[in-house]
Amino acid sequence: MRNAAAFLLLVLATSLAASPLHAQLISPGKLSAAHAELEGMRQCTQCHELGQRGASAQRCLGCHTVLRTRIASSRGYHATVKGKPCAQCHKDHLGKSVSPLRWDTASFKHVDTGYQLKGAHQQQPCRECHAPGYIRAADVKSYRGGANFLKLTYLGLATGCASCHQSDSPHGQQFGTRACQDCHAETDWKRVDFDHDAARFALTGAHAEAECSACHTKTPTGDVRYRGLRFTSCADCHRDPHRGQMAGTCARCHGTADWRRVERSAVAGSFNHARTAFPLRGAHGQVACAGCHSASRNRQIHLTFAAGTERASFPRPVVRNCASCHVDPHPRSYGAAGGKAGCAACHGLSVGWRPVSYGIAEHNRAGNFMLDGAHLATPCNACHKSNVQPARGCASCHAAQDPHRGAFGKQACSDCHDTGSFRNGRMDHGRVKHLACASCHEAKNPHRDQFTGRGCDQCHGTESYRAARFDHDKTRFALDAAHARAACSACHGAETDARGTSFVRYRPLRTACKDCHGASS
Repeated sequence: MRNAAAFLLLVLATSLAASPLHAQLISPGKLSAAHAELEGMRQCTQCHELGQRGASAQRCLGCHTVLRTRIASSRGYHATVKGKPCAQCHKDHLGKSVSPLRWDTASFKHVDTGYQLKGAHQQQPCRECHAPGYIRAADVKSYRGGANFLKLTYLGLATGCASCHQSDSPHGQQFGTRACQDCHAETDWKRVDFDHDAARFALTGAHAEAECSACHTKTPTGDVRYRGLRFTSCADCHRDPHRGQMAGTCARCHGTADWRRVERSAVAGSFNHARTAFPLRGAHGQVACAGCHSASRNRQIHLTFAAGTERASFPRPVVRNCASCHVDPHPRSYGAAGGKAGCAACHGLSVGWRPVSYGIAEHNRAGNFMLDGAHLATPCNACHKSNVQPARGCASCHAAQDPHRGAFGKQACSDCHDTGSFRNGRMDHGRVKHLACASCHEAKNPHRDQFTGRGCDQCHGTESYRAARFDHDKTRFALDAAHARAACSACHGAETDARGTSFVRYRPLRTACKDCHGASS
């Protein structure tokens, strides 16, 4: 009978094995890799209770102690689903390569874990934060399964910023145990909501507009220095543009609203200009500060200020020479005078612009126009009536006094006159060339434009105004017989031009007989 019963069981097992459906009743499938150690029929009761469908939640928590402690203390996500079977979310017996955790991360409510995601945290992939390196809970780190478990679990993270961002912190240990939330928000940690007025150095004026990095620079270790900065004086941060030449503190003249704007009352009467690169000498010492350190409305002054100082209370003029500020009244006519270049050749600072130190010796040394005779007693402004250097010819000054009214053309005045006195003539008439006829006789010229280009002396001499030198035989019409005895006026009659001026027609004339004697009968 035993042999028959054993045979019957063998046949039954063989027939059930031949059917996949019936085989699943005996073994529903391979376990996942995480539960591989529980593989085999003898291990079923590690997770299942006899007579009960599905895995037992109590037996699951018997192994998963890190969950059990959190559920018991009502912490974490699993405490919110207490009472639900584990298999509702965790499926197994689907094969070694299939994870028992299957869930929709897009619809998962992270707030149920006890930590709500805000700001930039909402944009991070889950494993960006849930990584072995950020696990802080000791029971999770020591849980059986080792490194492989730490790669799979979502447990064990802390909620403090430093638990994940310690390596990102640019502060090092400067703020001790102060919470990051005191200054930063999850929306954008670079945006700082910090009240600097609560610090030892309140920000006022332009300091409030400065970038944080302008004052809080990096230390040799790479951290940004926020504490321990020196600020007892302006010089701790700002280079002194006065190079120690100003007494007292910076705040005596400057404020944080705009350091370029100063109280003039703090400077007037106490500033030592001799300490600057432009000591005030002579007339410059009498000029008000605003005369040079503000936009000038004086047409004789033009100022150019150094870049970056234009808006300052006392903008710094660019000074290279006198012309840097003073408009040249001479239009560069006296760039070099008396052998010296520049304004100093004639002007001095100690006495102002006038009187000038340029005298007769300097005038003659310049070589442009020697002063002698009556010119030595002539006032400067008699010749220098404008800021333009006068021409050197006599006519440039004495044209209105010329008694000859241009009768001598280009004849030099010095041929007859000297600078001692214009009345002391020294004319030698034998040395003077006779002037052109037209200079005296233009009004009596009977020819008008008939002989343009020909000299009067080709026909006339000085003995008489008659054309004694004219040879009619050299013209187109030679005179012979009765023609030689005819009077000139018989052929060359008087005419009147378009202006009503009478003149004698000499050319052109017609030369045919009928032109004078009419047609032959």
